[in-house]
This record gives sequence, C-alpha cells and structure tokens, in this order.
Amino acid sequence: MRILLIDDDEVFIQTLLLNLTAQHYTVDVATDGEEGWDYAQAASYDLIVLDVNLPKLDGIRLCHRLRQAAYDQPILLLTAKGKSSDKVMGLDAGADDYVVKPCTVEELCARIRALLRRQNPSASLVLTWGALQLDPRLYVATYQGEPLSLSPKEYGLLELFLRHPQRIFNSSLILEHLWGFEDAPNEETVRSHIKRLRQKLKAVGAEDVIENIYGMGYRLKSLPNPQPSVADKARAAAIAAWDRLKGPIIERLTVLEQASVALQVGTLPEDLRSQAENAAHKLAGSLGMFGFPEGSRLGQSLEDWLRHDTMGDRQHFTNLVAQLHDVLAQSPRTSEGDFLSSWDEDPPMPTDNPCLLIIDDDSELVRQIQNEAVLWGFHVELATTPVQAKAKLAYSPDMVLLDLTFPQNTRAGLEVLNDVTTRYPNLPVLVFAASNEFSDRLNVARRQGCYFIPKSKSASEVLESAHTLLQQRQATDISVLAIDDDPLVLNTLRRFLSRWGVRLISLDDPRLFWETLQRTNPDLLILDIEMPHISGIELCKVVRNDITWNGLPILFLSALRDAETIQSLYQAGADDYIAKPFTEPELITRIFNRLERNRLLRNLTHTDSLTGIASRQQATREFHRYLALSRRYQVPLCMAVLRLNHLRQINEQYGPEMGNQLLKQIAQHLKHLFRNEDVIARWGSQEFIIGVYGLIKQRVTDRLQRVLEAFQQDGLKLPLEPALLTLSIGLSEAPHDGIDLPSLYQSAQYTLRQTQIVSDRSNQPTCLS
Repeated sequence: MRILLIDDDEVFIQTLLLNLTAQHYTVDVATDGEEGWDYAQAASYDLIVLDVNLPKLDGIRLCHRLRQAAYDQPILLLTAKGKSSDKVMGLDAGADDYVVKPCTVEELCARIRALLRRQNPSASLVLTWGALQLDPRLYVATYQGEPLSLSPKEYGLLELFLRHPQRIFNSSLILEHLWGFEDAPNEETVRSHIKRLRQKLKAVGAEDVIENIYGMGYRLKSLPNPQPSVADKARAAAIAAWDRLKGPIIERLTVLEQASVALQVGTLPEDLRSQAENAAHKLAGSLGMFGFPEGSRLGQSLEDWLRHDTMGDRQHFTNLVAQLHDVLAQSPRTSEGDFLSSWDEDPPMPTDNPCLLIIDDDSELVRQIQNEAVLWGFHVELATTPVQAKAKLAYSPDMVLLDLTFPQNTRAGLEVLNDVTTRYPNLPVLVFAASNEFSDRLNVARRQGCYFIPKSKSASEVLESAHTLLQQRQATDISVLAIDDDPLVLNTLRRFLSRWGVRLISLDDPRLFWETLQRTNPDLLILDIEMPHISGIELCKVVRNDITWNGLPILFLSALRDAETIQSLYQAGADDYIAKPFTEPELITRIFNRLERNRLLRNLTHTDSLTGIASRQQATREFHRYLALSRRYQVPLCMAVLRLNHLRQINEQYGPEMGNQLLKQIAQHLKHLFRNEDVIARWGSQEFIIGVYGLIKQRVTDRLQRVLEAFQQDGLKLPLEPALLTLSIGLSEAPHDGIDLPSLYQSAQYTLRQTQIVSDRSNQPTCLS
C-alpha cells in the first residue's frame, strides 16, 4: 500500500519512514503543504499522514482542499496541540483521525493500520491461492505451511496480485503501487522482480502462480478447475453456437472459391478480386473468435495474396482456399472462457439507437411520436395489438410506451402491463391513458419500473419524458461506439461488452459516423481500419482535429499487424490497438484501462473542484456539440447565465467558507432540477452557466424559478443579511438570440443586466424574461 507523509520535521520523517518501509509500505514524503498537494494530485494514495503546522499551506487548509477535490481515502492529522477545539477543527476539515505529538511510532503505526483496515476490511484477512498464503498482519508468506523468504518488493508484488486476483497489472501500474517518486525505477526493474518472485515460488513447488498476458501485463493465474465436465459443456455450447453463426462465414468462403475457379480457368475480374479480398479480410479478423485460429491465419494469407500477388502462383491461392474449406468443415476448437462457449442464445442484432416499443392502436398519435422520435434519438417499433406486443417484446426493446385502453378489450392494456412487468421486470415502462383516472395511476404505481403520463401530453412531451427516464436508468452506464463493416465482429463486441455492463452502439456504415457520434456521446470509440467509403484512420483524424471530441479515447481493431500500419494508427491519434482475432479478457482490460486513464484526466480538467459540476472547459465542449445538433435538427438550445451577486462582500464579512457553501448549494440545486444531459457548469468565480437542449425559454425559466425558491429556503437557514442573498439570471435561445457560444453568452449577459431574478428573505423570487 502507498502512503503520503507530509511533515517538515526531518527527524520525525526519518523515524517514521524506517518503520513504515519495514512493514512493506511504499512512502512518499513532502515537506510543505503545497508540495503535499502536488503529490496528492500526481498519484493515488491509500492514506495521507498530515502535520497541521506546515509551511506554505497548513494542514487544516490542505485537508479541506483534498476533501473538496474528492480525495476519499483516510487522512491522519498530526499536531502538537491537544485541545478539544483543535481536534474538532481538524475532524471538521475532513480528517479521519487525530494524533497529538509527542507520540510513539508504535502508536502512530497502529493508528495507520486501523485506518487502512477500516478502509479495506480485507486487509486483516489471510490471502490465499491454493496452498499459497499471505498474512498482511504478520507480513509472512507461506506455501504448504513453509515460510517464503521474500524481499520487501517481492512481498509487495505477491500481496498486490493476491489482493486483486482478476486484475491485469502492467509495469506502470506496478511501479505506481510499489515504488515512490524518489526511488521509482524503470520497467526493466519490474520484470526483474517478477522473475525473482517466480523463481522463489517455483523453488518451493508453487509454479505458474503469476502469468504474463502478452502485450498487457501480469496477473494471478486462475486455479485449475477441478471439474473436467465444464470443458465438454463449453465444447457443446460452442458447436451449437457455430451452427447458428456459420451462414455469413460460408458466404465469404464461397466468394473465395469463386475467385479460385476464376483464376484456374483464366483471369480474375477486378470486382471479384475486390470481393474476395474483403471476404478474406473479414475471415482473418473473425474466425479466431469462433474457434478457428488456423482459419484466421489462412484468411490473412489469402488477403495478402490477393493484395500483392494476383499474377503469381495461382495454385498456391487454390491450395489456401482448399485448406480453409477443410478447416471450416471441422468442429470449432474451444476452451473454457472462449467467446462461443458462453453463448446460450442467438446473438442480438446490433442497433444504433435505443429502441422504444409503442403498444397502441391510436394511429394518429403514433405517427406524431414517430416523427418526433428522430429528434430524440429513438428507434421506434410499433405493436397495435396485445399479440403483436408479445412478439415485439422478444426483441428486447430499451423502453415500452403502453396505452392502457384498447377499444376491443378494455382490460387488454392492463393484461399487457402485467405480462411486461412479470416477464421483463427490469424493462422501464411509460404508461399513458386518456382517462387520467386515479385508478389508472394506482395500477401503474403498484408495479415497479412503471411510470404514468396523461395521454393529453403532446408527442414532444411524451418523448421528453421517455428520454429523461432512459437517461436516469442509464446514468451509470459506460457506452462504446464501434464502427466496423463486419456484423459478426459487432455481434462479438456486443456479447463481450454486455457481460461487463458496457452499452455498445454499433455502426456498419462509416458515412453515418459523425451524426452518430454527436447524438450518442460515447465514452470510447472502437474503429476498424479497412472499411468501405471511409477508413478508420480517416475517422480517427477527424476526431483528433475537432476541439470538442479530440480527447475521446480511440481503440483500433484490425487483422493487419505490420509495423507500418500500426505506426500509422498511432500517428493518426489512436490510443491503443488490438489485433483480430481478439479475446474477451484482452478487449475488456484494454477498454477499462483506457477509460480509467481518461477518467483521471477528465477529473483534472473537466470538473470544478469546489462544486463538483462541469468546468468551463468541459461546458464549452458540450455547448459546441449541442449547437451542432440544434442547427442540424432545428431544435432550440437555451443558455442561462446565473450569478451570485454579492460573493465578494459575503467572503469579506463572513469568510470564504460561507461563500463556498452558497456556491455549492446553487450547484446542487441546479443538478437536482435540471436533466442529466443538460450542461451545468461553473463559468467563473461567482457565475454558473446552464445549457438546455430541446426546451424553449419559458420551460427553462420555470425550472430556474424553482432554483431560486430552493436558494431562498437555504438562505433562511444561514446567518446572512437578506440583501446579500440575491441571484441574477439572463437567458438566451439559439438560433434567435445567437448562433454560436459567444453570441449566446453575450445575449444572456445583456438580459442579465436588464432583468434580475432576485431571491431574498422578505420577497418571493420573481422571474422576468
């Protein structure tokens, strides 16, 4: 575990440092508050030991700043002051424990161990891998009861792997966990320690404990499965899945056989050569994932021949096609954990947009909703009878919009609702009815995951409710946009990612890329290199040249492995590359590693440290994206500028903590009263900005009025002069008040100066627009 010690007493530092390193902790040392802040931002620490009396920035203010920056690990404060008021001040600043100097090193280390155990309950448990055991309390590792003689770093390596048995650690992650900044070596040192640890484990009979995942890092090897029948089950499942999926594969083989015949009887027409090259390329990229690694190798050889040697040895090409035919005539090779071995149903076909299933026979309303659905990013399926609804539900829509009233059967709507909630308990259902009776509302309220909306609402309002509900259900989802012209690869990605809670947005036509990217706002982009019309490298360059999207992580999948191609990917701006065919562990590890790195970078630049909402930089990117959508679909985009008027006076009279509290309260109200997809950001020291896509000014004004009412209620609880609790708000709307971010902001600032929205203790807040 890694600890940051921030203290300016050199004797104390050396004493504690020797004791902690003897207990196998990795320790970094900072001698003033500002340096400690820099260390805390640069690395992940399991605990911070912090002296109160520090130069440049004292421990209380540093502790408070760390908590504002969302550091959630334990903080242990050290001070020579032992008064209760001093302890209260430290604990109120966010410390977890408080130790008064002078104290013994033994007591301090015991407090540290207690805080770490509280943070990680498993820290007190014995870690095991078969007959291998490690006791963190005694710092002892044994195999079959015999102690292992390990160096501190070897012990730390073994503990790291045992604590995270499923995780893959590359050299950089190992360096971050086990070495401090002062003694950080290169990656060769990590490999040397891994090698020595393996040798010591092998010497006592513990072989193959740590495995090397090529191109990714190291992890603890899974224990052998004592049930051999699992492999037989996996093989049977793989063969059954192959029977369902081999149609497109055989079609590609047929194209290659046609090319072989053409070569034997004469020349190979250019259009057939192009089709054969495309078929070989796709086979090279997918066959290995379907249990035919030799098929992938043959597909690559055929692609190379068609690309470079169409006038060469034709018999060689024919032989390669014959070999591929023989390989595919066999059963797929499988092992436990393979892609096919876990398929127990037909793979779902990829879709670009969330699917909204409408169950209603009102043709006019359905037509209106279908016309509006494009603007909200929904793909609509329709069922006009309960029988059709049952069939459509089998295709797993993302949401259901259900009318309770069917003319032929007054109870048909309730029967469908019962069927949906029973068979698909996790499927959100939006129920609308013409009657708006309390009994209908009660029937909906009694069913989990169901929400009521009157049928008198317009199509736009219905879709806004559906969109908001879906966003709430998917708020914690990770979304990945994959562009590949091979549907089998897209199906493979969907199956892999769905098991890890990742939502896949798939696209097989790169010409629709930009529209899909703006609409879906993914967390990561997966590209194939060779696609019709536009290559993956060209798409990558487009993303990297755009100020809004240039930080999006990009991962390439390709059957091409030559150094020149890989170099061109990274030159275009790729973050990572995986060769086809790929395995699930490799794909998932690469994706999550890349997302984690991107999240850390976003937290540093995209989030305001005080309020936790978006920063000005992040809001600018989001506004550019919504402006593009607003122009494309002729949908309004509103901007609101909100200002806390007397922040400087509040800070001077009551202290900066009071001003910070008010700013955080405003941010919380904005987050609560606006949608997840709205832009909510801190724009300046006392100014907030809100961007709302798809709503007109009046709708936004209503929400801001509720913000003011909530702000007034909070103000009543604070010891502030009523005259200081005022907010000013200006509104603008695209395209009427501006067509870009600067013009919208200037228009909102103009209305802010002309019209005030004031909230104080004596007057109700008013909104003038």
